[in-house]
Amino acid sequence: MKINKKHSGFTIAELMISVLIFSMMMTALVTIYGTINKHMFQSYRQNIVKNNLAIAIKAIQVRLMTATRVDMPAFGSYGNTLAFTTNVDKQSGCSPINSNVPNTWHYFCLRGTSVYYHTGTVPSTTGGCPCSATHPNRWTGSYPIGFCGPGGGGTVTQLLNNSQTPSMGRLFSRRSADGITEVDQVAIELRSTSNTSGARPIDVTLSAIAHVQTTP
Repeated sequence: MKINKKHSGFTIAELMISVLIFSMMMTALVTIYGTINKHMFQSYRQNIVKNNLAIAIKAIQVRLMTATRVDMPAFGSYGNTLAFTTNVDKQSGCSPINSNVPNTWHYFCLRGTSVYYHTGTVPSTTGGCPCSATHPNRWTGSYPIGFCGPGGGGTVTQLLNNSQTPSMGRLFSRRSADGITEVDQVAIELRSTSNTSGARPIDVTLSAIAHVQTTP
C-alpha cells in the first residue's frame, strides 16, 4: 500500500519576491545609515570649527582684560591687528605702573588665512615711572613686529587657521557701527571655514565684545 505525501515549499516567484523585498530593506537601511553617518560627521566638523573659534576669542578676551593701553585699532576705527600693553600708562607710556605686575605687549594679527598671536616683555629701557612727556625712552607703541607670523617678533602662537573676513569687514573694531559704546571696549569677530571633499562646506562666525582693564 503506497502513501502519497505532498511536500509544500516556496515557488520560484515567491523566492524572487522575498529576495526583492529583502534587497529593498537592506538598501533602505544602508541609505539611512549613510545619511545618519554624514549628519554626525557634519556636526562633528562644525563643532570642531566652533570650538577653535571659541578658544581663539577666549584667549583674546582673557589677555584684553589685563590691558592698560590699546594702540591698535585706534578708538573709532577697525582693522585686522589688535595691539595693546599691560602695566603701561596709557598716556605717558611709563612702565611699569605696578612693579609687582609684569608689563608685556600683546599683538594679534591676520596673515593670509591664519590668525597669529605675538607677545613679549616691554623693554626695561622705557624708563619706568615717573617719566615726563619728553622722556626719550618711554613706550610709544612701537611693537617689535617685523611681520605677522612665525619669526615676526616675540613669542608666536597660531590661534586660528582657515580664517576668513567676517561680516564687519575686519577682525577687531572700536567703532560704534560695530556695537562699541565705550572707549574701553573692543569688538572681536572671527570667521572660519572648512571644506572637505564629499561634505558640505562649514562656515562659522563667532563674535564678542571684550572690556579692557582701564580706559586706553
